[in-house]
Amino acid sequence: MTGPAPSSPARPGDISALLGWCLDLMRQGAAADPAEIAAYQQAKARLLDQIAAAHAADDPELASRARQAAARARHASGGVHR
Repeated sequence: MTGPAPSSPARPGDISALLGWCLDLMRQGAAADPAEIAAYQQAKARLLDQIAAAHAADDPELASRARQAAARARHASGGVHR
């Protein structure tokens, strides 16, 4: 799954697709491919970055929580913190 650039706002369809992917991985359980789980975590981090960027001015607390969650998702994927 690839998503829009972090500078564009998160769309309901993007969120829905990510939730569907999460559900699919949960159904797979221990049989889920680790590379797919890492890709999911990276996509989740990108979506959370979009949410943080969209709310940086109007809701700094929400933006901060979204950035923290993005960092946790990036860490869970084995990726680099931003």
